[in-house]
Amino acid sequence: MRRVFLESNGYNMIGFIFSDGMVAFDCTTIDEAIHMDYSGVRGCKSAEEAAVNCNTEVIPFIEDEWESVVEIGEIKIARQNAGISQQQMSNLFDIPKRTIENWESGSRSCPEWAEDMIVEKLNRFQHRRPIMQAIARQIDWLWDVICNPKNEGKDMTAHEDDIIALANEYFSLRGHSGRVSFVAGMDDEVNTVSAIRDMVYQDRVEDNESC
Repeated sequence: MRRVFLESNGYNMIGFIFSDGMVAFDCTTIDEAIHMDYSGVRGCKSAEEAAVNCNTEVIPFIEDEWESVVEIGEIKIARQNAGISQQQMSNLFDIPKRTIENWESGSRSCPEWAEDMIVEKLNRFQHRRPIMQAIARQIDWLWDVICNPKNEGKDMTAHEDDIIALANEYFSLRGHSGRVSFVAGMDDEVNTVSAIRDMVYQDRVEDNESC
């Protein structure tokens, strides 16, 4: 099933396209279409079944009849709200980037059970981002303290341990709880902390560049 926002001569609809046709409902804006309750359509295998559930009719979908046809994919919306790129989502869920591209373009359909699970996880991730950003800022502050020339020769072990602990928390929220462990065996504690801080910094750069 494809979910699309349709526009033609100021007339807007949300359409649910199946292999046997489409069921459609009036709506004003794409935002209204995105947030519309379509429980009567979800789970249906055909337009005929959806039409019966929603007490409406099956109509043909002819794309050329519409001035604009915009795909409305729940996964794309949830991903963008979470602030991550398709590549980051691919890494997070171990799903090929091309598969995500196909889902979001509408060229392939994601099974509904999988879509529900992915959207739920992306929504949870969205709420974690402010926490992750706060942790990253704290790591930067601790690193600045360690690198301050005024603190040369001082014991910075507590600050270094704090950075490692915070980085573990950061990547646990990101979904990569073991990511810090690969540098944990370094002999030089400062180099270990520097490498971990750089990982967090690079992750934040990618986050800012994501779409």
